[in-house]
Amino acid sequence: MKKRRGPGTYLSDIEWGKYAQHIYSFLETTAGLQEVTWLKTVNPINSYGEDQGAKHINLIITGLIAYNYFRSWPLNQPSRTGEVDKENCVLLLSKDYLEKAGYLDDSGYFIFDSANDRFILEGKLYKASGDTGMSQAKDKPLVFMIILQREENSNHNIIT
Repeated sequence: MKKRRGPGTYLSDIEWGKYAQHIYSFLETTAGLQEVTWLKTVNPINSYGEDQGAKHINLIITGLIAYNYFRSWPLNQPSRTGEVDKENCVLLLSKDYLEKAGYLDDSGYFIFDSANDRFILEGKLYKASGDTGMSQAKDKPLVFMIILQREENSNHNIIT
């Protein structure tokens, strides 16, 4: 009779490390190369201490866009004339890429303002409507996922 292994013993730490490197390499050199403009929120200090509202700086990041063709998350929003599909894609970012760029906090989570930051993809403006880690390798997620919701209002102050 075969001895049964416990959870996590099918792969060694070395094998998990190799798996993670394959995922990172695939995203960073092959599949996750679509440029996305990240409108990162900054709040510059006014010399008179007045509130100016949020301003944004343009940062070009690269990631993999996954379209919601299987309808795997809620997508429709009610309107007066029916329902509108505004959540049709997600941005997948390699956590290794984010770490190298200095975009992770001490807990390994992407540092972005989900309420105020915006993303430009193929000329369309999007805001985050959900985010999470995914594609786990043993004890940590390898990919950061942001559900993108199309936004019609593009009145954002951009600092160049």
